[in-house]
Amino acid sequence: MKLILNFKSKTPIYEGNPIIVVQDPKHGKKTARNQIFSGARLLVLGNCPVLYKQLLFLAKENGHSIYIRDVVNTDKQDDGAAFRTFHSELLKQISRYEIFNSEFEAIFVYLFILGWFYIFIYLIK
Repeated sequence: MKLILNFKSKTPIYEGNPIIVVQDPKHGKKTARNQIFSGARLLVLGNCPVLYKQLLFLAKENGHSIYIRDVVNTDKQDDGAAFRTFHSELLKQISRYEIFNSEFEAIFVYLFILGWFYIFIYLIK
């Protein structure tokens, strides 16, 4: 499967460096994970939304890498659930079961970009 992403982002620049305000990586991951569960806002990347039901579908799949408890009645401060949500195994699950289509495109990009972002933040600390 060949993945081509057309990703654009607007980020303020100061002296040639992007300004991104974020908590420490552990709390940032939990916040990013909890954004998916927020019913108050709709997170859209391109023309595709990032939805709670997508994570629920992934948790119910055979060979799942996240648990139902990570999605249903979840503890918003669970470090392990945040770790599993942004783990590469979840991205592999999306591609392995050939469910990567227009419905899952946005959540794949969201998990990939923010997963690597928080790894990068952790490494430069």
